[in-house]
Amino acid sequence: MHIELTPPGARLLLGRPLEELGDRLIDPADLLSAEALDLVDRLSEARSQSHRLALLERAAEEHIVVATKRPSRELIWAWHRLQASGGRVAIGDLAKELGCSRKHLTLRFRHEFGVSPKLLARILRFDRATRLIGAGRVASLADLAAASGYADQAHLSREFCIFAGSAPMAFLRRRLPDEGGFLD
Repeated sequence: MHIELTPPGARLLLGRPLEELGDRLIDPADLLSAEALDLVDRLSEARSQSHRLALLERAAEEHIVVATKRPSRELIWAWHRLQASGGRVAIGDLAKELGCSRKHLTLRFRHEFGVSPKLLARILRFDRATRLIGAGRVASLADLAAASGYADQAHLSREFCIFAGSAPMAFLRRRLPDEGGFLD
């Protein structure tokens, strides 16, 4: 089974700040409780995918309901605000809305969710750009940059080089069977 969690969801499910888990190899037995390891056994014995999913959902709900170490409401709100804006809200503005400094927000956010709010905003913009590309919903790189929340086409190109390892057109050629021609 493959599970995708948001960092706030992972934070709740694992019961610890995600900063503690980054950049290291962790044995699942050390990360998960004995109950979780028992769940793995029950999942492997389940006879159908729907039964596995039901077991997994029930276990996650039960664990999250009793989680005692939760990120603050303010940080959850900041996460949702960034996600809803597609990474377009300025981190300084977000900090002002919360009544704290940018540095304070960044330190707390990184501790709880394993990434800074600025990095999350960059990831969200890149994700939006790749989704728009996949949907074939842009006519030019300038349009893609604007629709994804980048300052300009050069900003888009720099971020593609960082996240995808190539410029946007090379990324398109790797992904699209028509060689990315719709943006010519």
